[in-house]
Amino acid sequence: MDTKYNELLYRINKSLHLTDDVLKNTSIITVLGDKGVCIENYNKIKVFLDEIIVIETVHEDVEIKGNKLHLESCYADEILIRGKIDGVSFNKGSVRK
Repeated sequence: MDTKYNELLYRINKSLHLTDDVLKNTSIITVLGDKGVCIENYNKIKVFLDEIIVIETVHEDVEIKGNKLHLESCYADEILIRGKIDGVSFNKGSVRK
């Protein structure tokens, strides 16, 4: 995005007190104990296996490790992953396969 566009978004954000998630500049990641992970404002699914799922977001990849991982729901702006969650990590750039 160009600088003028970013400045405009910043001014709108400041004047209307909008949060970054409303402007789609960041993702909201909610960990539901060891049973699930909900990611709002994601770009795409990069890796989908039984023991690892990698979701690309605006700023980083979210790597979810566990057992019997599966998609409970998947919408254009939100994804819910269920299973036995062992860990969630954030990685800049590409994730090893």
